[in-house]
Amino acid sequence: MLNTYKNIHFVGIGGIGMSGLAAILLQRGYCVTGSDLLLTHITDRLESLGAKVFQGHTHAHVDRNIDLLVYSTAISFENPEYLEAKKRGISVLSRGELLAQLARLKSSLVAVSGSHGKTTTTAMMADILSFSNKEPAVLVGGVMRRHGTCSYWGDGGIFLAEADEHDGSFLNMMPTIAILTNIDFEHMKNYGNIDALKLAFLNFLKKIPFYGFSVICMDCDQLKSLKPFLSKNHLTYGLDEESDLYAKNISYSESLDNSWTSFKVYNTKKTLGKEGEWGEVTLKTLGRHNVLNALATITAGVALGLSFESCAKALSTFDGVDLRMDIFTRNDGGYLIQDYAHHPTEMKAVLNSVLPPKKGKRVLLFQPHLYSRTKLLQSEFVQEMMPVEHVILLPVYAARETPMEGVETEALFQSMKALGHKNVLFFKDECSIFIHLYSILEKEDILFVLGAGNVHDMARKLREKKETFQNVSDSLMPL
Repeated sequence: MLNTYKNIHFVGIGGIGMSGLAAILLQRGYCVTGSDLLLTHITDRLESLGAKVFQGHTHAHVDRNIDLLVYSTAISFENPEYLEAKKRGISVLSRGELLAQLARLKSSLVAVSGSHGKTTTTAMMADILSFSNKEPAVLVGGVMRRHGTCSYWGDGGIFLAEADEHDGSFLNMMPTIAILTNIDFEHMKNYGNIDALKLAFLNFLKKIPFYGFSVICMDCDQLKSLKPFLSKNHLTYGLDEESDLYAKNISYSESLDNSWTSFKVYNTKKTLGKEGEWGEVTLKTLGRHNVLNALATITAGVALGLSFESCAKALSTFDGVDLRMDIFTRNDGGYLIQDYAHHPTEMKAVLNSVLPPKKGKRVLLFQPHLYSRTKLLQSEFVQEMMPVEHVILLPVYAARETPMEGVETEALFQSMKALGHKNVLFFKDECSIFIHLYSILEKEDILFVLGAGNVHDMARKLREKKETFQNVSDSLMPL
């Protein structure tokens, strides 16, 4: 179908997944147009690649030459461009459907899914495959620093993709190899309960053909409970010896300058190679969660026929993904750590990856993502934030959701105050946040900026000189 369709229009082209698909189609010679509510650096890059991007949504953006319209799950079925395509009989695909169809152009699909860690794991796997000259096509849910993009089309036979479970669209995919990092209480608005989510993941794994295999993490109890229902072609990884591949002797750098994590890999499965110790891996990032991410890719890489040594070397040069444990030095000499962490499990992983400063304090700037998640996991968010010395909360970033009555960041704020936190504040405007941060930040402090939304635009300003927010009117006070 895509060989005869040349003009493809994306509704919601500015999202990371949609933009990655659009970039791949541009690379393959298709004419791409798209629209989004806001024009950003993401849409700027697409235009530099040859796309035409419109701001806002109107039926007029659906040119008479459009052969195919692709929409994101953030788009309403009342969207004028979607309705115009339907009215004119233009073929329509969801983002997930297009991804599944593109994957069929390759002989093998390696799909990485899970509640947490799938973006970093997919990016690590991309480096491992590229280092071994496999030249994969890649789609990741974040910007890979080495490549400056979230997607590219290689000439090899593997399509490597992050498989997003939030809307169930990953079930469109037919993976040859599936890596599953974990299952957690996520996207309950769509699934209703954890058993329904586990069933979706199980159905995803059952799509693997007899000549393929799955790689699953034994450190996740929800995943372990699925093990009896899996085919024999599955491999496991984790931090204890019950896994096929496991890590021991984990150590971390104490300094945030040139940070690293080191661990030794051991094998218990004869079909993977020599049993016992394989060797040491050193990552240019921090965290137990990144040890697990790396183990997942080593397991898959070796099962694909790559050597442990080549996997380890590729991982040693892995530059990471934007907004995943980004560590910056502030102009005043302190540190700023940015991460997309928008779930209590992810927040815990980031905060626990960094030793508390010996002299200074930890300051957390957090923007919750989605009303449904904020409501469901309020107590868990509070639990993870309570030990942080200073906490600054922003309004919920709604993304694809409409506001829910009675659900707001203020509930987190009030819960933390009720539990005795002395330094938690809730601000609704950027200026007040800058004023407060300027008044409390000291050289030895570590500032964590976590969540999704415009909080990361603020972080970019915070990485600049203090003077950029020093002189804001002090009449703007916290709520």
